[in-house]
Amino acid sequence: FVLLIAGLSLLVRLVLPQNLGVLLLGLAFIPVAPVIGVEPWVVIMALLATSALWFFPAQTPYYLFALSTSEDRLFAHAQARRVAFAYAIIALLGLALTFPYWRLLGLV
Repeated sequence: FVLLIAGLSLLVRLVLPQNLGVLLLGLAFIPVAPVIGVEPWVVIMALLATSALWFFPAQTPYYLFALSTSEDRLFAHAQARRVAFAYAIIALLGLALTFPYWRLLGLV
């Protein structure tokens, strides 16, 4: 369930801005979480962990700001793209690895 939410968050981020994606997915999944035996906090953590991901430069104003203020001298788009995919993999792995800990805490 947690990885499903994270995956949906990644897909929604392709279309919607960060804040709107977190809001819509939160409204959709927070009420569902207790029904399937998951604390709503876990849903929120999954959404927040994956909400800052980007795959295209226009997805996040922070990337565009960093690129323009560095005048393309600090990093290239290809370097940023590798970091974006690495960040996505680390976020998903982090969620998968914390799942057993959340189970020990009784959150899942």
